[in-house]
Amino acid sequence: MEAKSCGGCFGGYLEVEMALTDTEVRKARPAEKPYRLSDAGSLYLWVTPSGGKLWRWAYKHEGKEKAHCLTQSAPKAKSWQN
Repeated sequence: MEAKSCGGCFGGYLEVEMALTDTEVRKARPAEKPYRLSDAGSLYLWVTPSGGKLWRWAYKHEGKEKAHCLTQSAPKAKSWQN
């Protein structure tokens, strides 16, 4: 992890995860089971066995971990536009 200055009222440093690069996202290949590639904060890329790539945001609600899907895979998104 890389520490970056956050300034603000605390004037300290925050631990910031390195964001996924475009190349890392394109190189993500399907596996036998779905898996996640962590991005900065609680955002991650969910890679499915069929090759789908979905951006999800992880959060907690009433003590339970939840995930909100932010986008669909490109083929599905394009088919919904027509």
